[in-house]
Amino acid sequence: MLNIGLQFYNKKIRFRNYSITLVLIFILSCSVSSANPNIKYLPSESSGNEDVSLIKPLLTFWQKSFKPTSVFTIHNSLIVQGNELLSSVAIQDGSIIWKTFIGDRTLLYKSNEKNHIYYVTELSSTKNNQYQITLHTTDSITGITRWSQSFSKKIIGLFSLDFSLVIYFEDGSYTKVDKNNGDILQSQKLSINHPKKIALLADNFLILTSTDEVICLDIQNNKPLWAKKQDYGILNIKPYANSIIYMTSNKTLNSLDAKTGKVLWNIRFNTKPQEMIAFEDGVLVTTTDNAIAYIDSKGKQKWKRIIEGKISSNFLLKDGYLLMFPIGSNIGIVIELKNGQIKNKITLEEDLYVTTPPTFLYNLLFLSTQKSIIALTNPN
Repeated sequence: MLNIGLQFYNKKIRFRNYSITLVLIFILSCSVSSANPNIKYLPSESSGNEDVSLIKPLLTFWQKSFKPTSVFTIHNSLIVQGNELLSSVAIQDGSIIWKTFIGDRTLLYKSNEKNHIYYVTELSSTKNNQYQITLHTTDSITGITRWSQSFSKKIIGLFSLDFSLVIYFEDGSYTKVDKNNGDILQSQKLSINHPKKIALLADNFLILTSTDEVICLDIQNNKPLWAKKQDYGILNIKPYANSIIYMTSNKTLNSLDAKTGKVLWNIRFNTKPQEMIAFEDGVLVTTTDNAIAYIDSKGKQKWKRIIEGKISSNFLLKDGYLLMFPIGSNIGIVIELKNGQIKNKITLEEDLYVTTPPTFLYNLLFLSTQKSIIALTNPN
C-alpha cells in the first residue's frame, strides 16, 4: 500500500480591488492500492485487449481519495476537476501526473479534440462588482496553458467549430476566437436576447427563448432559419448528430427535423419528462414518476422501467447498455437497451455514492464518488 499526503491551506490573496480565494484542501490523504493480481491492466491503445464490459464482473483496480466535481477522459488522459485544481491522473495507479490551480468559480469545458481542455476563470472586483473573465486552453498531456483570452462579460456557453471557438456571453452576444492562439476573429450581438438555453447545431445556434420558442439562428448573418413555438412550455432541447432535435414540454417528447424545425413525431407520458439521452437508435427519457423509457427513432416506446431510488443524471451509455446510479445509492444498475432488463449491478461500499457521470478508458471504468475516484475492470 502506498500512502501519499498533500495539503494546501486556505489562503486569501487580496490586491487592490480584487480578491480571489486560493485552494482549500486538495488531498488530506491519498491512498493508492497496489495492483490487483487478478487484473491485467491495459497500458496502451494498441495492446489489442477489449474495452471494459459493463455486463461482466467488475473488480476494483485502484481507489484514490479525492473530492472531484468533474471527471472525464480526453485521448489517453483521465482529467479530474476538484478542490480548485485541474489534475491529470495516471490510469495505471491513480497517481497525479500534473495539477494546476483553476479556482473555485470555474466552468469547465471538455473538447473532443485531441489534448485540448478549455476552462473559464472568474475574478470579481470588490469595489464596483465587475468581472474579469478569462478563457484558457490547456494541454491535457503536459498541463501547460497554451493561451488565455480575457473578457469583461460572463461566459455561459462554449462551442467548437473546425478552426475556431464560439463563445456565448450572458448578454446575448458571441465572439469567435482562433483555436491556435486565442485571437479574436469576430464579435457580434445576437438578435435574440437572454435565451434560456443555447446549443450548437452544425454551424448554427439552436436557441430556446424565454418565451418558449425554439429558433435555429444562422451564425454568419444572425438571421433565423426557422422557429418553433410551443404554447405549453418547453422544458429542454437536445440536438443529435445535427439532424434531429429532441424537445420536451409538459408531458410530451417531440422530435424535430434539424433543417426545417418540422415535427417528425411526438409521444405523451403520464408524468413530466426530465433528462434525455440521445443516441443513434432513439432517445432515453427519464420522468418524474422515477421511470426511464426507451423511445425509438420512429417515436415508438420500446420499454419503460421504474427505478428504485431517485433517478440522477449520472449515466453512461456503452455497447448497447446503460449504467446508472440513483441519487444517494451505492448500487448501480446496468440496463440492456433492447429490452430494458437489468443485466448487472455494481455495488460500492455502503457510505459511497456516485456524484458525476461514469466514464471509461480502455479496460477501465471510472466512478467518481463524494470521497474518491474508483477504477474498476473485468478480471482475466
